[in-house]
Formats: sequence, structure tokens, C-alpha cells
Amino acid sequence: MNLDELRDLVHTPDASSEEAPLLRLDQDDDLPGLVRWFGEDRTRQVVTLVVEGDQIGYLRRQDVYDLVQPGAMGVGDSGRTMLPGTSTGWTVILLDCPEGGCPDSPVYAVRFDAAHPPRCTRHDLPLAPR
Repeated sequence: MNLDELRDLVHTPDASSEEAPLLRLDQDDDLPGLVRWFGEDRTRQVVTLVVEGDQIGYLRRQDVYDLVQPGAMGVGDSGRTMLPGTSTGWTVILLDCPEGGCPDSPVYAVRFDAAHPPRCTRHDLPLAPR
């Protein structure tokens, strides 16, 4: 799965997503952070996604469950093997818009580069960690 494929799975914003928190994903490597975000808090049921700076829609917890499909393995298939991909040991970072009272704050993110901070989609100002 990559960010382009994720764009095809999101739902168009509606009344059920108006108060949904925002999660920012900027690279394909950020996708495991989506699973981690839901996994950190079982009460989280919906998230609005900001992908590469564009608010693209929302996903429900069940949508993410549908993305993570279990697979059967044969005897010995997992013995002493490294899992493919990158670490899923993500830390979710809270980012705030410097504009006081911004309704899009906080924005959750799985990566932050102080030299190139993401920008608020509403005010086009650099977001900063809490």
C-alpha cells in the first residue's frame, strides 16, 4: 500500500467526520503510523487524513482493520527471518498551528523535520510540536 492507494480508500468528509482529529502522512513510509495511531487509543473511531499537505478525507477504524489482512504461514516460515519493511515503532507527534484557536489544531503526525516543518492547511503557517 502507498499514499496514492490510500487516497482511493478514504471517505468524502461528512457530518460524522467534522470533529475528527487530523493525521498527517507525507511519505509512503508513514503508513504504518496510521495503524499505530488507532492502536494507541481504542476510543479513536475516525481520523481525517492530510496527505502530502492535502486534506483528502477520512477513514474509520474498521477501514484500517480491513487494510491489515492476516495471512496463514507454513511450518517454519517465520523462523529466524526479518520482517520486510521499516520499523513500526512510530511515535505520534502533536503539532499545532501558531494561529491561536485554529480549528485544525492539533495535527497528529508520525514524522517532523524542524528544518522543513509541515504547514497548516488552513493558514499556511509552519506547524510546531507541542
